[in-house]
Amino acid sequence: MKIIWSDKNIVKSKCYFAEAALKIHLHQQYDIMKLKYLILATLVSTTAISQTKKDSITEIEKIDILVKKKLIDRKADRLIFNVDASIASQGMDAGETLSNVPMLKVDENLGSISIIGKSTVNVMINGKMLNLSGTALLNYLKSIRSENISKIEVITTPPSKYEAQGNSGLIN
Repeated sequence: MKIIWSDKNIVKSKCYFAEAALKIHLHQQYDIMKLKYLILATLVSTTAISQTKKDSITEIEKIDILVKKKLIDRKADRLIFNVDASIASQGMDAGETLSNVPMLKVDENLGSISIIGKSTVNVMINGKMLNLSGTALLNYLKSIRSENISKIEVITTPPSKYEAQGNSGLIN
């Protein structure tokens, strides 16, 4: 083991390990030294003068915090598509926006909206069930701009309050 001072003088020392800590006994006292023994470590002597720093208080007038929503959020019974976070959905109508949502298929030729793996789909707006289907539903959705939609929920396991029958799903 060598202990080397910055001016390249070698200092003799005794070294041993005790309780997983390296203890160094030097014959002379140095403030900073380098220890070379398989690894290189920089040691600072305990005789260094500690500096105390006074607490400073800075008053901040304004803080702006930018928080971005995740595009897709997954919960136990639903997938939530945040339209606000989707660049691809900007400037579209609700029908076109639904075609960007994972798990949904919109077929304008057949006038249908479906959830992958579900036989029937009911559509709600703000938690209220729409009594429209087919082409009438798609025409209504075309009248809603994507800028007016914050999120679309694809509920694959509807709660009992919606009286979902069989293998059905909900879009809110």
